Amino acid sequence: MDDDDEHSASQAHSSKGDQTDWTEDSDDDLYRSIISDNVDKIIIAQDSLRAFTNTICPSSYGSMTEVKFSALDGLIVKPIGIYGSKEEIVQLLLSLGVVDDYIAVQLVVNHSETSVSKPSLRSGLYIVRSDRETISSEQLFVIYWLEDAT
Repeated sequence: MDDDDEHSASQAHSSKGDQTDWTEDSDDDLYRSIISDNVDKIIIAQDSLRAFTNTICPSSYGSMTEVKFSALDGLIVKPIGIYGSKEEIVQLLLSLGVVDDYIAVQLVVNHSETSVSKPSLRSGLYIVRSDRETISSEQLFVIYWLEDAT
């Protein structure tokens, strides 16, 4: 890979077809916008990524630019992709013991129909680990959380 292929979080890169924008906000989240016929945003919560990575492999993640990939290479993970209705996903989360009944109710509320702002999950991919002994420690669930309008 040459220097022209590398992007840092503080640089902007443009090409003839699409424009790619890399910026880092004050909350230390990385935003990537691809502007063409539609807009696609990837939000990576740095604190959550750091906590997750350091939980599965201690001291492997310092920052986006300080990752000990050699330590992570030895990990074995078995991801299972989860897609479906919010109600069914919440039932899975309840069965895994990841959420309680109160949180489960909040997750299935349609937030687009209320005028009051309530905490909710953004549409996107979420990694869930279970502490249950019946599930392998290598097992991860990658959940696609739908938008309210979907």
